[in-house]
Amino acid sequence: MTPDMGWILAALGLTLVVAVVLLRDEQKSMVERALYKDLREVQEISQGLWDSLGPEHYGDLVLLYLRRGDEFARASFVLDFWERAGRAYQKRQVNRRRFIARIAPKCDGYWRDYADLIAFVAQENPNRIAAWRRLHFAAVRQLDRNFKRIEKIGSRRAA
Repeated sequence: MTPDMGWILAALGLTLVVAVVLLRDEQKSMVERALYKDLREVQEISQGLWDSLGPEHYGDLVLLYLRRGDEFARASFVLDFWERAGRAYQKRQVNRRRFIARIAPKCDGYWRDYADLIAFVAQENPNRIAAWRRLHFAAVRQLDRNFKRIEKIGSRRAA
């Protein structure tokens, strides 16, 4: 075997590794795009749910959820989406850094809005909440980093 053949095999091996990495990243991007696409619908349903309840009745969401009416279906759709997003994050089916950078503000607002319902679901099925918590903590860390970065910009530089 000539030295040139060794270099050719090494280059082919490197090319194969790069192709596999790019393929894996594209697979993660496809999962992310599907979640972002679903997120628009989830946000519309969530907004409709909050509009129908009114701000003074957010605490009643658990009771409405238990009655399994129209609100149950809408809240379940939202909860199921965030469970899928949490599981995709936990199983590394998405590029974590890119996913958190885009989803963090939405995740944080969701967590505050649905706090009572999430607490109820955590009591009933704690395993379901584990993926959400991991996603939420990552989102909070990302938002904190972003906020600290904004604070570092001096008023002279900002002007």
